[in-house]
Amino acid sequence: MIIKGTEIASDIKKKLKIDVQSLDFTPRVVLVSLGLDEVTSTYVHFKERLADEIGVDLNIFNYEESISTSELIEIISKLNLDNNVQGIVVQLPLPAHIDIDEALGTISSEKDIDALNSETDLKNPVVGAIDEIFTREKINLENKKIVVLGAGRLVGRPTALWLTSLGLMVDLIDKKDKDPKDFLKKADVIISGAGAPHFIKREMIKDGVILIDAGASEASGKVVGDADPDCADKCSVFTPVPGGLGPITLVKLFENLITLIKKS
Repeated sequence: MIIKGTEIASDIKKKLKIDVQSLDFTPRVVLVSLGLDEVTSTYVHFKERLADEIGVDLNIFNYEESISTSELIEIISKLNLDNNVQGIVVQLPLPAHIDIDEALGTISSEKDIDALNSETDLKNPVVGAIDEIFTREKINLENKKIVVLGAGRLVGRPTALWLTSLGLMVDLIDKKDKDPKDFLKKADVIISGAGAPHFIKREMIKDGVILIDAGASEASGKVVGDADPDCADKCSVFTPVPGGLGPITLVKLFENLITLIKKS
C-alpha cells in the first residue's frame, strides 16, 4: 500500500481551517531561518502556502548564516515576549557554529509548534505524521522489529523516543556509526530519516515491511527520499517522497499551533 499523504493532509487541513476561523484573531507564526538552501527553501514555501490556505499569518525572518548563537537567542527571546506571535519555528538545519541545543532551548514551550524544546509535551510534526499513518491504517507495532535509520533531531531521535515511550523495542541506527544493512534486512518496520538519497534499495528489505520514508535530500534538482521507489512493491506500507509523509508533517505543524492556542 502506497500512502497518499496529500489526501490525508487534505482531510486534516479542512479541520484546521475551521479551527482557525473559530478564533477571534488571526494566528501569527514567525519562521526564523539562517540562509536557505534549495531543499529548505522548498519546505519553507510549502509552509507559507499551507498557512495562507488555512488563514494563518506566517512571517519569514531570514538572517545571514554568519550570525552568532547569542544573536539568534536574542531574536528568539524577543519573539517569546511578543504577544502577537503564537508560534515560533527555527528552520533546521542551522549552521555548524550555532549551539543548536541552546538556541532551540530558548523557544518558549508555549510557542514551540515544532516541538523541539525538551520541555514540550507536543508530538514533533514528523512523529505526529507517523502516528497519523499508523492510526489510520490500524498498524499494530507490538512484537515488531523496528529500525529507525538516522539519529537526527527532526526524525530519528524524536521518533525513537516516542516509540520507546509506547513500550516498543527500537534499534536507532546512525549509518555513520554502523552499517545498517543487516538491521534493515531483518526489520518489520523501517522509519528512515537519514537524508541519504535512495540509500535503501529493494534488496535490503524483506517482503511485507512497513517503510516510512522521512528522508528528504536534493538530487539532480529534485527532492528525493531515503528509499528507492523500487522498494514500494515489496512493502506492505510505503510512503513515497514526495507526497507521502511530508504533506502530513506540514499540517501537523499547524495542528500543534492550534493545540497551543487552545491551551493558552
